[in-house]
Amino acid sequence: MGTTPELIIVLMGAGGGGLSLALVAARLLGPSGRQRRGPLLALAALLLVFTLDLADSALALASPARHGAFAGYVLLVWPLFPLAPWLYVRSATLAPSAGHWRSLRVPLTLWGVAILALVPLLRLDGAVRHAILVDGRLPAADGLLPAIAGLTLFVLGWLAALAVSAVATIRRLAAHRRRMRALLSNTSGVELRWLDGFLLFLLAAFAVELADSLLALFADRSLLGDDMAALVEVAILIGLALFGLQQGDPVPVWARDLLPPEAGDDAPLPAAGDAGAATIADAGAYARSGLDDDSCARILDRLDAVMAAERPWADPFLTLQALAERCGVKPHYLSQALNMRGGTSFYDYVNRWRVEAACRALAASEDNILAIAEQVGFNAKSTFNAAFRRVTGETPSAYRRQAGGRAA
Repeated sequence: MGTTPELIIVLMGAGGGGLSLALVAARLLGPSGRQRRGPLLALAALLLVFTLDLADSALALASPARHGAFAGYVLLVWPLFPLAPWLYVRSATLAPSAGHWRSLRVPLTLWGVAILALVPLLRLDGAVRHAILVDGRLPAADGLLPAIAGLTLFVLGWLAALAVSAVATIRRLAAHRRRMRALLSNTSGVELRWLDGFLLFLLAAFAVELADSLLALFADRSLLGDDMAALVEVAILIGLALFGLQQGDPVPVWARDLLPPEAGDDAPLPAAGDAGAATIADAGAYARSGLDDDSCARILDRLDAVMAAERPWADPFLTLQALAERCGVKPHYLSQALNMRGGTSFYDYVNRWRVEAACRALAASEDNILAIAEQVGFNAKSTFNAAFRRVTGETPSAYRRQAGGRAA
């Protein structure tokens, strides 16, 4: 039987999970619920997995005898965990519907195999299931060997589904970020960066938990105490609820009609450093636009003139739509001219103007580097440093020293 602190932790976690699910339900029923239904349902699926798992742990600690009747059934929802992050990112980033079910085929197949593998375990007596899953014991019982083999297959299938989902999610995020850089000069808040750290933390936590479970089952040892393991799970649930509920729409409403069709999640990604890595599509996306190379060149000439005379790049929230209006062209035409004729994205094009202005300021003034970054349109020092290094190959401080300015 678990310790009192562990029981308190899992009870609070299950209660927090229930509250989080209620908040998601409120969002779904709210004015923007229909628009964000896909991401919210995927978030609810993830929260449900953790909430049910914590509730199952609470019952096992508070009443082992009663838990026997339910032991193992929570595993049936575990396959939602690998699927839900991918579905969240896919729906939040307006992925094309083409290939949707084809992309789901592998993880759904693995889910079905994993559930079938649990049948021998779920046919065991409740007390035996409790002993295996909670106490880490292998009591003598008929059908024990098939149950253990099925449980092992389930874990392997779950890990395989997790790996497939992680790769698909990372690819989808990379594609979304490329598209946003074609439309926005400031992508903070729309790149879903919190998912990077969250996925890494999840993978690390589950790797440690898996190792801990295997040690407890076969070597009667533990890497984590029960209290710490419960705290980690509750921390994952709370982090998921906080970031997931705070995340706004990662695709601005005005940008939806400007996004050209994609090849889908299975299309190969451009190699890092390729000129097309930051563009939103290849020539196929603009095949029907009717804009020829000369027209693209004239648009770029007009764009350069506007950037030099009106300095729109100093606006940290400059968008493709706003800049296209200044140039008197359609946003899609401006995007095509930048991508196809200029060989760059809107994000990189605007940041190049900002960096060139920053270079002049660094050489001619003694202003603080952060102040210069803000003056030229950057609202974060890390973004400024990354863009500056990409354009010049060195840091702002090194550039200033070489230019003879005073170091910040």
